[in-house]
Amino acid sequence: MKKLILLSLIIFCSVLMLCNYTIAQDDGTAAPDSTIIVNKGDSFSIVLESNKTTGYSWQLGSNSDSNIVHFLITDYNTPSTDMPGQGGEEVWTFKTESTGTVTIILQYLRPWENDTPPARIKIYSIVVQ
Repeated sequence: MKKLILLSLIIFCSVLMLCNYTIAQDDGTAAPDSTIIVNKGDSFSIVLESNKTTGYSWQLGSNSDSNIVHFLITDYNTPSTDMPGQGGEEVWTFKTESTGTVTIILQYLRPWENDTPPARIKIYSIVVQ
C-alpha cells in the first residue's frame, strides 16, 4: 500500500513538472517573502487562505512590471464542509510574458475600509527565466 501511495505521489509530481505550471501555496507557515521561479510563457498560481464571510478578500496591491507578469484571474474555492463561516482559498493566476524579475504584493483587506491598513500582506518575488 505504501508503495502505491509513493508511486502515485511520484507520478503526480512528474505531471506537474511536465505541465510547466507552478503553484505557490500559503499555508500560514511560509515566509512572508517568497520567490517563485517560472519559465517565460508559463502560468502560475498563488493560493491564499481566505474567508469571504468576514468581508476580507485578497487584493492586488502592486505588480512592479505587468509587461513581465500580468494578472489573469482570481477564483475562490469554498470549503469542503457546509459549516457556516468556514474559510476557503483564493487562487490568483498570473501569466508570464518576458524574462525578468517582478514583485507582486497581495493585501488581505476589506475593500470598503479605505483608511484601514491590510490585515495581512504577502510579497512574492517572481523570477521569469
